[in-house]
Amino acid sequence: MPPHAARTQRTLVLLGGGGFSDGESSLLLERWVLGLCSTREPRVCFVPTASGDSEAYIDRFHGAFRTLPCTPSVLRLFRREVDDLEAFVAGQELIFVGGGNTVNLLAVWRAHALDRILAKAYRDGVLLSGVSAGALCWLSGGVTDSLGPLSTFRDGLGLVKDVSGCSHYGDDERREQFRRAVRSGELGPGYGIEDGVALRLVNGTVTEVVAERAGAKAWRVEQGDGELGERELPVRQLRDAVVRGETPSTRSARDETTAPAEAGVVRTARRAVYTDGACSGNPGPGGWAWAVPNGAYAAGSAAHTTNQRMEVQAVLEALRALEGPLEVVSDSTYVVNCFKQGWWKTWRRNGWRNSQRKPVANRDLWEPLIDLATSRDVVFRWVKGHGADGMNDLVDRLAVAAGQSQTPRRGRVADLHG
Repeated sequence: MPPHAARTQRTLVLLGGGGFSDGESSLLLERWVLGLCSTREPRVCFVPTASGDSEAYIDRFHGAFRTLPCTPSVLRLFRREVDDLEAFVAGQELIFVGGGNTVNLLAVWRAHALDRILAKAYRDGVLLSGVSAGALCWLSGGVTDSLGPLSTFRDGLGLVKDVSGCSHYGDDERREQFRRAVRSGELGPGYGIEDGVALRLVNGTVTEVVAERAGAKAWRVEQGDGELGERELPVRQLRDAVVRGETPSTRSARDETTAPAEAGVVRTARRAVYTDGACSGNPGPGGWAWAVPNGAYAAGSAAHTTNQRMEVQAVLEALRALEGPLEVVSDSTYVVNCFKQGWWKTWRRNGWRNSQRKPVANRDLWEPLIDLATSRDVVFRWVKGHGADGMNDLVDRLAVAAGQSQTPRRGRVADLHG
């Protein structure tokens, strides 16, 4: 018997945008959605149809969900590998549909009869969710840019009858398009959902609205008494913490937006760690360093190396030393762009050869770094070197000093002087 078989309620979760899809998520929304499931490690299926089964998008899903308590899988339709779609879907507890082109998504689903299969799964208690196009597809219609300019569609799955939606509602053009369509009757009443916000609908009724971003909102939009009504919905701010043994969704319905943090929490906010590398002669003697603002630092060296190797080594040593979610801040485009632009994915696909078909330099450092960075909640931010950022200047000095002295060093940033 599937884990959801005993459940009778029909649940949809609609994300307006953000989450792991944008690559910069705190994963608060994802953790919250998992908390709605009835098992501790639910089976979660990602459906990337709207993106054309983008491999980069699938990589982001795996990078996020393999760090969470669940069993993740992917359902591809452009290169379909699953014969019995109905059995496969019925075996899941959570379906998460990615963003992209809503019109194409609906057409491909109907060609594979997945629309009917998902509708049955919804009636049977499988939790259906999605972001952007993956949220709007469940409704009767909404606003989309699937055909180029913004327009409306009215052939959604209609799991919640006569309810429409607009994702990315913080965008003025989308908002006005949705308002006009509801005012004219082209679309029925519905919900405008900003990025970073999720609506939970149980049996067609909104029971909870949560946000991972401060100030993010959701709205109920409907025509009545001769004028358009737009009502802001109460939003509960998900904290950068998860209480041990308790998910945000299982807490009481009290307003926690301004409540103090409870005792005994696991923090999920990312810590910033600054990294840098230096080399004299390039190649020649070099050093690396990392430092956490108001926290720890470390520096090391190599007798014969390059500047790029030291830049990569600095990040690798930081990730080995520091636990939890991290924001790596570096002035190295070599390091930052590898992750921001996904160079490492191409390297792996090409057997560790670059775009010139030459062996990737520093593979011995890149491989363990990529494994660490993609198995955890780690993001990268570039900062201009030798600028106005004091922490960047600090790790630069530490790396240079380590290269000159060829002596390792570690301690607390507060203890450094000069």
